[in-house]
Amino acid sequence: MWQSRRWRHLLNIIDGLPRNSAYHEALSNDIPLARMLSALPERKGGPIRRMREFSAEVEVLSVCADRLAELIQAVGATKGAKPKAIRLMPRPVTASQRLAARRRKAKHDSIVARMLPNRGKSTPALGRAGGAKTARAKPQPEPHEAP
Repeated sequence: MWQSRRWRHLLNIIDGLPRNSAYHEALSNDIPLARMLSALPERKGGPIRRMREFSAEVEVLSVCADRLAELIQAVGATKGAKPKAIRLMPRPVTASQRLAARRRKAKHDSIVARMLPNRGKSTPALGRAGGAKTARAKPQPEPHEAP
């Protein structure tokens, strides 16, 4: 592969290495790379779990961690503490789950556009483009009737 210069294929193989490989260990201990990554803006969301790293053992440990968080919340609630939202352990997301989430969001956006035409995107059937205000005609005074 190195001699045939198939760089893209080689990079794909390197990117596919598990997180506990020597390559990822070397990357995590690289100080210049850490400086460069610290200059980047922080990304939104939590950690992403890959499907191939989500073994049966990891699944059981994730369930145990979730139940432990629920138990801690319940014990805190018995002492009068306000319960916080439980953050579940990350799980891999499949393509069908991402597609279903996109459909739900599109349906939600469609309902919001119909119910609240002044927010977000508006449908052309409502007569307003992009939620812009339309100019209203000034009311004309009524003509007085002659006696």
